[in-house]
Amino acid sequence: MSPSNSHARVLIAVTPARTDSPAGHHTYEFSYGKQDATIEAIQHLNTIRNNISTNENYDFYTLINRALTSPFTQATLPFTTTVLQEVRVSGYGSNTAPRYQFVHDFSTEELTKVILPTGGTLEWDYKAALFVSNRNLREVSHRYLTASADGTGSRLTYTVGRAGDAIDGSLTIHSWFTMDDPSGTQKAWNFNITGAPELLGTLNNLQSKVSGLIGADIPSTEYLTWTYDPAGNPYISQKHSQLDSGKSYQQDSYVTQVVNQYGSVIRSSVYDYTNSQTPIRIYETSHIADPGSPNQAEYADSRYIRDRVVNMIVKNHLTTETGILLSSATYDTANSCDTTAQPTVVQLMHDSSYNNGNKGNKTGQTTPSGTSCWMYDVLGNVYRTAGPGVPTTAITTNLNSNYAVPGQIQISGDAASISSFQFNNWMGLTNAAAPNGATSLINYDSLGRPKDSTSPLSVQTKYFYYPDPAPDTGFFPVATFTGQRSGQMATTAARHWTRTTLDGLGRVVRAESGDVTSMPTPYQLLTPNMAHVHVHPWGR
Repeated sequence: MSPSNSHARVLIAVTPARTDSPAGHHTYEFSYGKQDATIEAIQHLNTIRNNISTNENYDFYTLINRALTSPFTQATLPFTTTVLQEVRVSGYGSNTAPRYQFVHDFSTEELTKVILPTGGTLEWDYKAALFVSNRNLREVSHRYLTASADGTGSRLTYTVGRAGDAIDGSLTIHSWFTMDDPSGTQKAWNFNITGAPELLGTLNNLQSKVSGLIGADIPSTEYLTWTYDPAGNPYISQKHSQLDSGKSYQQDSYVTQVVNQYGSVIRSSVYDYTNSQTPIRIYETSHIADPGSPNQAEYADSRYIRDRVVNMIVKNHLTTETGILLSSATYDTANSCDTTAQPTVVQLMHDSSYNNGNKGNKTGQTTPSGTSCWMYDVLGNVYRTAGPGVPTTAITTNLNSNYAVPGQIQISGDAASISSFQFNNWMGLTNAAAPNGATSLINYDSLGRPKDSTSPLSVQTKYFYYPDPAPDTGFFPVATFTGQRSGQMATTAARHWTRTTLDGLGRVVRAESGDVTSMPTPYQLLTPNMAHVHVHPWGR
């Protein structure tokens, strides 16, 4: 990552482990500026560009010099602002570029609506909430969702409820919060409003019930108990789960946990519904930075390698011995699988201090099913591994991909078992060759999506993404998505096809398959190999 030299540390480039690009390893570059320097005091993000041979670039459009009105007093404020109007995916070919549109209240400039590229919308209403010392803050009162691709379908309402000014007006936080779902259910969050300052606003309990009914049945409640670890940091030490709260047949279960000074769980107890006094299972865990562990001081230093599990055992309340070992692991052990030398890695993109000391790589693990091992190169890539029922496997990386993906996999040192892989410069798989010589090929379009592919059986498949123009009318004779904003289709040379249609939120609402003789006109449910996926409006 390369921030510019400014007090704001603005990000101008990101450099991950991809192959070289014309910009010199920069995968993404960010540019900032002002539409009008006489009006705008602060630069904003203008574009995002990539250098990995796809056209996934982004342009940001803003509205400047927007007058502001106080949402509390409706008074005109003596300054203006700039708001984001649209994010557009550029380099999309001849078709209309996908875009995210942002709508703001004309006076307060609060964000009120987002239109997704697939046509769905999210909307918000706001209101003022009173807190202690007569402080008013704006917050969401309703959320609206339209899932249809044209934005004109059913508009679902999610209502947000809070205690109100009479209660919360004397507090620094809300005491409770509810969300009414369009399905008729409600979630209610109750927060801690007294006690130590660091616990104010933490969750006390969560209830699920029917919306809008006073005294309605409460199918489930979860109560949380907070305590402090040895370092003085708060954490949840108990979760009390309650079914059918307040009923004569109410059932309760518990899970408790204890953490060490680094926040890692060292003991967890599970209590069944039939017995809340005695745990049915107890898990005990030791970690790599615990006192007495090998190289404990090094793992506990500024590297923050402290949460790696060394041993985990399980026992019940009747077990007096050591329990059953679930896992025992070792880290940074040399030659954990065999004595094969570490591969040479050239043109490293890190400083020399990276080679010093342990890195927390798991090199061995024993479970009830057997023992596994892993060996790593200097960049942290596994180059050798073995395990229960799995022969020793060698994994080779190379400079062509900056050692980021495997170029070859070999089993048990057998040359006849080699599988090889090729990738393009943004790490998209383009060629996979199996040990028997069978090869799979994939080509991509300008946005990095599969354009065509060839299977090991030499079956060619082409892909079409609506609303793009069909790339090959011979493959896609009637590939239409009338009335929809987006969808995709795949067709083989033998004219076997699959088609999926998306709703306004990008979810699959229809999946179809067949051959050229059964190619349906849009939305005729006539072919036998068709699944009509009914997506519930609020995602269930």
